[in-house]
Amino acid sequence: MHPLVELFTDDKLEAYWSEAEEAIVPLPPLIGRLQTMKDGWGDQGGTEPPTTTDRATARERFSTSYIARNPLKLPEIVLDENFLFMTMSPPEVVTVGIHMDPESLDTSFGGLTASAFQGVATLITLAGPFKMEGARWHLLSNVFSSPEDIKTDLYRERLLQETMDKHTNCRSFAWKVLRQAKLAVGAMTYIGDTALTAPPFFDNVVRGNSTVWGFETLGLRVINWTGLSRHEGEIGGFCKVSRDEEGSFSNRAEHAAACIALEDMIAYAGSKRPLILLTDSNCLLMAIQRCIKEGINPSINESPDGDILREILELLRARMDLGLFTLFVKIKSHRGGFFPEMADRWADKGRHTETGARWTSLRQRPIFTWTASGVAHRSTMSKVVKTRAHLMAARLQLREHDNLTAKFLKREGNYRSVLGDHWKDKRVTFRAKRRLLQSISFQFPCAANFKKWGWQESEECRLCKALHPNQPAFAECLGHIQGYCKLCRSQG
Repeated sequence: MHPLVELFTDDKLEAYWSEAEEAIVPLPPLIGRLQTMKDGWGDQGGTEPPTTTDRATARERFSTSYIARNPLKLPEIVLDENFLFMTMSPPEVVTVGIHMDPESLDTSFGGLTASAFQGVATLITLAGPFKMEGARWHLLSNVFSSPEDIKTDLYRERLLQETMDKHTNCRSFAWKVLRQAKLAVGAMTYIGDTALTAPPFFDNVVRGNSTVWGFETLGLRVINWTGLSRHEGEIGGFCKVSRDEEGSFSNRAEHAAACIALEDMIAYAGSKRPLILLTDSNCLLMAIQRCIKEGINPSINESPDGDILREILELLRARMDLGLFTLFVKIKSHRGGFFPEMADRWADKGRHTETGARWTSLRQRPIFTWTASGVAHRSTMSKVVKTRAHLMAARLQLREHDNLTAKFLKREGNYRSVLGDHWKDKRVTFRAKRRLLQSISFQFPCAANFKKWGWQESEECRLCKALHPNQPAFAECLGHIQGYCKLCRSQG
């Protein structure tokens, strides 16, 4: 008996016996049949049939559709439309939200106009617009200077930073090194760098006789007189998402990154807090969004990254069971932000590592291989594979034809590439490109084609007939128009 059928039978029988006043009353026909079916099948209990020696493989006891194997859809709760307020103060609701429309935040401070968008703050300074990390600007607007002096102080720090960047004697220390030095000696003060590059995990930052933020103390210090600090955090990780036999796709890495982030939040001891996850993968957000609201339940089996998506949905369900809020935010990629760039570095390391591979199981689908420009490719069925198959079929079909168009397409060194270059040339008008496609596909509007299509009865050239009314006219085809019709040549 199918587990869902067994659950339905138990619910109906339990509901009837709880409402029945006397057990001696004859059972209704439907309840009686359910009771007979239940007694006949017995309690399955989810046990597997015993294995036998003459059985080649373990088969399922019943067939289950792929839709039935999908995780339950996540419930949808209407959230406040104020996205910025939710990020600063996450609501105490058990749901999963997705925000895909970018918004800017006015972060002006004192006499300095500023706005933050997608993690990058744009400041209007005395020297023109200046961009920095949004987190850095948030830090400086709170601890660096007063609202009255922030404009001049930041301008001074920018000029000093540009001067130090041009200095060949400057040395750079990674934040990982500075953090370990801080932990080793218990230092709370850092000496060196400007306000634009000083590590934010020090309570006090001093340069020379000036205090960038905090206070100048006499305790233990970490001194960097010569250098600037590059942004390399110690938080992060990578792994290899392996399914190279079926081809590699960037969306799979995006799904894996989201899954690993959710796993870390579940495993972390203090993870019982809201989670805001930033991603530039539109495919990931759309896949999760289809599994939240009510409607048709999409088949995860049809998704190329269904194995990772299944784990993501299960982790989101686990967070909801714990009463936690989760919000996915869409950000733009390749904008030079600190966190996206660090994520790209981790992705490069994960792609070249040979250990710690995850999600390696194949989908048991045919794998197609082909070679293009000396490079071997392999993938399961996709749009690329279909396009390659159509191209190869066209090349095989081309051998069976011997007309002028086929000869042109088969001419070595001067054939399809000419058509491609002509089509990509922006100086060529669309009308000329349309005529080209009509010519090579035998669809040029002329009398010969019109007669073939049944649009008119005669295929004679009208111009030749008007010039020589007493003589039979030639058929009006593309070759006649381009190279034989005298009236067409005389009129250019």
